[in-house]
Amino acid sequence: MLFDSKTKMSPAHDKHHRRATGIGVLNDNASKPINATLLPMAGLICPTFGRKHSPDQLNKAPKMRTGLIVMVLMAFSATVGVHEVAGQNIILDAIMRRILENLRDLMRTGNPETGMPILAPYNNPDLFINASFGGLLDFDARFTPMNIIGLDTFVGRLQVDLASLRFPFEFNFAEITANGFYDANGRLWGLIPIFGIGDFFVRPRDVVATGFATITDNGHGYLMLSDFSISLQIGSLESNIQGLLLGGELSDVLNAVIQDIVPSVLRNFPDGMTNLLNALVVPIANRFLATRTMEDLMGLLFP
Repeated sequence: MLFDSKTKMSPAHDKHHRRATGIGVLNDNASKPINATLLPMAGLICPTFGRKHSPDQLNKAPKMRTGLIVMVLMAFSATVGVHEVAGQNIILDAIMRRILENLRDLMRTGNPETGMPILAPYNNPDLFINASFGGLLDFDARFTPMNIIGLDTFVGRLQVDLASLRFPFEFNFAEITANGFYDANGRLWGLIPIFGIGDFFVRPRDVVATGFATITDNGHGYLMLSDFSISLQIGSLESNIQGLLLGGELSDVLNAVIQDIVPSVLRNFPDGMTNLLNALVVPIANRFLATRTMEDLMGLLFP
């Protein structure tokens, strides 16, 4: 079952729908505050939940809280396809929203203990990419450096399929700015050489990134990104890429062309950007996840 934080249904209609479909009828106490449902469950999952603790136990509270969150998610997962827990949609919605906000904070601070770098702003002193857009444009480029500003400004939506730990997502950005120094070579339609070297500045606006990520066990007790896909669309592009075809007026003309055609290229050849982003994201994510358990991951997202 897929839980979507934007899916809303009135209690009366939801109750009627469940009776009509035979999917876990809510009891008459479903309208109680969410704590009335969550606290008894938390007590069953963690017998010491709600009791007074010694100072030593309080020092272990973050780990206990992380374990509790993992256990709650596991408990919800066990109900999928059987009976839904009253109010679990609300709880999962709150968890997904909390994850997004904690992710935003984590992007800004990084986590030196786990080796997670700061992503907002993003800085990579030496980044190499290879991209192909349906035979229209193929190129290699090295950026020294690549700087990106605005990755933490997203307005996001995160869902979860608890049965498979598949996380569909959508992130919207008003604008993202990238700059640095580049050295690129490629071909247009496989025939016309395209090359350049110099400073660059690009600012895509109305950016929409959609896709999904599936997290599984890597067979050694740790995590891995087993399936990942992302597509990128932009409304418009502002660019100032110096040194295209040796620079000068020709470079100015090419910048104007790039601003006109890039949004349509992303729409008409989505696989090119998808493959490029997958090649960048998946190795980085799996290097990070290869030494992390689910409890470790929840500890980062719920500090």
